[in-house]
Amino acid sequence: MDYIYPLLPQSIDSSMTQLRGAYRKQVIATFASILLFFFVYLLLIIGSLLLLFACCVLAYFLVSAVHHFIALMLGLGLIGFGVMFTYFLVKFIFAVSKPNTGSSIQIEPGDQPELYFFIKRLTAETQTNFPNKIVVAPDVNAAVFYNSSFWSMFFPVRKNLMIGLGLVNSLTVSEFKAVLAHEFGHFSQRSMKLGSFVYNVNRVIYNMLYDNEGYGKSLQRFANMSSYFSIFARMTVNLVEGVQDVLKKMYAVVNKRYMALSREMEFHADAVSASVSGSEAGIRALRKTGLSDMCYNSVLHKCDEWIKENKYAFNIYNKHRVLMQFVAEANHIPMKDGLPAPDGLWHGSIPSRLTVKDQWASHPTTEERITRLNDLHVKAELNNASAWVLFSKASLLQEQMTEKIHKTVVYDGERQPVNDESYRSELKANAAKYSLPEVFKGYYDDRQIEGFIPAFVANENTYNFEQLINDETCILYKRIQRNKSDILLLEHIRKKESGIRTFDYDGVKYDSWQVEIILDPLRKETGELEEKLKATDKALFMFFYGLAKNVDEQRAKQLENLYFSYFHDHTQDKELYELAEGAMKLMQDIFNGMTIQVPVINSTIETLKEKYEAGLKDKLQQYLDKGAFDEFWNLKKSVSGFIQSDYIYFSVGYFKNEELAHLLEVLRGVFEMRAEAKFKILKSILLDQEGLLHRAAQTA
Repeated sequence: MDYIYPLLPQSIDSSMTQLRGAYRKQVIATFASILLFFFVYLLLIIGSLLLLFACCVLAYFLVSAVHHFIALMLGLGLIGFGVMFTYFLVKFIFAVSKPNTGSSIQIEPGDQPELYFFIKRLTAETQTNFPNKIVVAPDVNAAVFYNSSFWSMFFPVRKNLMIGLGLVNSLTVSEFKAVLAHEFGHFSQRSMKLGSFVYNVNRVIYNMLYDNEGYGKSLQRFANMSSYFSIFARMTVNLVEGVQDVLKKMYAVVNKRYMALSREMEFHADAVSASVSGSEAGIRALRKTGLSDMCYNSVLHKCDEWIKENKYAFNIYNKHRVLMQFVAEANHIPMKDGLPAPDGLWHGSIPSRLTVKDQWASHPTTEERITRLNDLHVKAELNNASAWVLFSKASLLQEQMTEKIHKTVVYDGERQPVNDESYRSELKANAAKYSLPEVFKGYYDDRQIEGFIPAFVANENTYNFEQLINDETCILYKRIQRNKSDILLLEHIRKKESGIRTFDYDGVKYDSWQVEIILDPLRKETGELEEKLKATDKALFMFFYGLAKNVDEQRAKQLENLYFSYFHDHTQDKELYELAEGAMKLMQDIFNGMTIQVPVINSTIETLKEKYEAGLKDKLQQYLDKGAFDEFWNLKKSVSGFIQSDYIYFSVGYFKNEELAHLLEVLRGVFEMRAEAKFKILKSILLDQEGLLHRAAQTA
């Protein structure tokens, strides 16, 4: 283990892990906002106690003066009103927030001695206590967690360490050390006692404002005791809602300050990490985790698909690594020791020209963290062995976690294993199926050609292929999408709903009132880019039409028909898309599990059935009759069942979850099926045009 454990960097500047001025400033600002909150809260407590006293006195005089059952019930209701309101304000003292560890496995020193040795040495270097418990979870993550309560602000709480096996699957030993050191840095003796206190206060405030399910049930039981009590329960609700409005405003002030502090805490934890593992290890880990997390979620989604086919991945971490390697190869990301090693931030879009400091972000951006780590410039020797060398019987642990992930899955028959090679072959087949000819350099990727009438533009042109497909035209669509995203955010700033006061655009700082200076030119630029994209699409058709015409008129007509089929298919889909999109948008809050009042639910379901469902079923039947679903057997079966159904979705205060799930499956399936159908036509067009290019090159 001495050989495996990465050595400490040499000649560390002791000031590197000292609290920065910005950190201290945010601590002061956060505590000032918390003191303001508790001052308001203290006034509310005093008010509630006075209200309770007044209710008790009034109840006493009411019952004493009027010897009647109604007076007794009203007196008890008054007391209940005072008690329930006071209880609302103090209930958070008894609340305990427990992290969800349902998918985790606790490990003991005897299970993983190498890992325990590694963590023990790391806690000594970061000057923090050894975790109370160490658990492994399935995903790409690492965290220090504990049960949080009001009393944990004043009494020591033992911290636990959670290690995601998806993270282990992505990192080297040095990178793994950097990530764990960052987590310990949050709670080390040198750094985060004040930040930890603020975190607990923030959690208490959150619980009081939003974690009210148990209180709501108690209030409902009070109301159900008597019709007299229900009057006072309603009064309690109204008073509580009024108080919550005040507290939410206060919470926004506290939380905004805390988020600023939290970002400083992240920078400081990175500094602690760099002090024991070097800058480069932390930078590499940051660059890897985004890609790793994306691949992990893709593998989970694929496992869900395999379940329907009675297929089973006995070790999802092998599949995770296969996918990471495949994505790295497809995107020309360097590989090192069997792992992707991005030498820059990996993403699929061009950077935004608009920079806004997100006041509500709990973490700095990855770019900001990498810049800070680079500035620290701490050099250390790197151990590039896989982090799995720290785990005993790694394959067995991976299989146990895979089984735990699938513990609620029920298979229709005997499950069949999916080996790594078959998965790799499937990835290659899908890549070949959904890739477009490389000669077009991504010009058509992830978009549709806007419609035009091929016959009207099929004339001679003076373009050559290199003029039409080049570095500038191939990012036209990405520039348009980037600009549209910036426009949306700028319009949000203009409405003054975001609280954003300043922003940077193309490296120049602006105040929020100067938004229009950017918006009008940006809209104009975006419109010009869209026109250029349309013109390029038409010019490409004219170019290839000319090549086809050089072969013969029939080949030119064939190309024209392919374009016509593509645009006609889009027109035919329009009504189906509008129905499916309308239904999806209408039901979005319900699909997302949002809390909605019963009258709103009933109104939403009624609108769904009257405005969308019947038309959607008619259009789906037309597509079934045309054989559009024949290549999608599972979806065809689902669509047929939906057409024959008579769902109500909601009844007697409860959702019909199976019916909602079926509707969502059909809506998503429709989008996927039609998108694939259009992609097939586009690919056939581009393959035909690629053939024309090859023919022209041979005859030149």
